[in-house]
Amino acid sequence: MRLPKSVQQIADVIGQEKALGLVVHRGAQRPGAEAQDDDMSAALYPLKRLDGGLSLCSGYWEAEDRADQRGAGMSYIEHNPRIAWAQAFDSGMRTQACADLEEAGCKVQTSGAKSGGCYNDHYLPVYSAVRRLERDQPVIAAVGHWLCLVDTGEANDYLDDVADTVLTRFIAATPEWASYRKARRERIKALVYARVMMDRLDMDGSRRPWRPLEVCEFVMEYQGVKIVSYNWQRDGWEETWGRLGWVVAALEHEAMEPVIEASRHANRAMRDEALAPLRLTA
Repeated sequence: MRLPKSVQQIADVIGQEKALGLVVHRGAQRPGAEAQDDDMSAALYPLKRLDGGLSLCSGYWEAEDRADQRGAGMSYIEHNPRIAWAQAFDSGMRTQACADLEEAGCKVQTSGAKSGGCYNDHYLPVYSAVRRLERDQPVIAAVGHWLCLVDTGEANDYLDDVADTVLTRFIAATPEWASYRKARRERIKALVYARVMMDRLDMDGSRRPWRPLEVCEFVMEYQGVKIVSYNWQRDGWEETWGRLGWVVAALEHEAMEPVIEASRHANRAMRDEALAPLRLTA
């Protein structure tokens, strides 16, 4: 079906606003959806029903539903970059040849299938981005592997390297490090391991941060270093713990940036391909 030019113009404005090429469900909403109260509702609602009760907008929704059904086998890359990183390494397309072809600009066929040897193959752009990061910035790539490959033994191989990187950056940002006693330095090194472990387990930012007692128990059990929890704030460990968090967050940002960019481009390309049959001309 073809929308009147006035309706198409409104749809184009909304599509440009969202930068997705989609007519968002405002005012003339998709059946079953809750009404959305915004500035465009009044503009779309009068155009909802025309021609003796025929709904142009519901016709669009039906067309969009058919597109959803046609694209039911298509999968998009996870928006959480940590999960996207992990999914890229839990795939049937983990060959360097595929990564090299994709990086060279060649079209690598991906099916989005969920079984067989090609599951998760739509994560190939993320896999390629990680491999480039390994080549160009291996230290940052190690941080990404440690934070993302949570359920694999492979990630443990990166722990010491990541802890060294965090400690090095902490020292560089702490001018008073030279004046610290040896015992305090050893405790900070133990806190580094606790911090990278806590942040690693929080994949989506929903977990409760460790309390001082939990941190102290961890460093005692796994590092053999004693820190008194009830003196946590008085002895300056609260400030140290916060600084370590900033260091880990900065490293994570550097590691996830290329994954975020690769995911954005890949998802946009898949979305455009799925919506191509639905693009309506005036």
